[in-house]
Amino acid sequence: MDSATDGRRPPGRRAGLGLLAQRFRTEAFAFVMATGIVSKALDKGGTRVASAALLVVAGAGFVTLALAYGWRLLHRRYWRC
Repeated sequence: MDSATDGRRPPGRRAGLGLLAQRFRTEAFAFVMATGIVSKALDKGGTRVASAALLVVAGAGFVTLALAYGWRLLHRRYWRC
């Protein structure tokens, strides 16, 4: 039986985001830290444009990972009643 006839909804965006969030590990934040360190070093060296670009990348990565971990935390299977 397919999902159209058995009454279940097909997996959509929410299921896809859940699978993506499950694949993230805590080590994923290491790139945010490393990018911030390189950005700071470039800033001290006087390359402010490259420093700002890397800071934006680090910020976007942090926000993405934080949202993914938040999604993962809210949708843990064993917390459901």
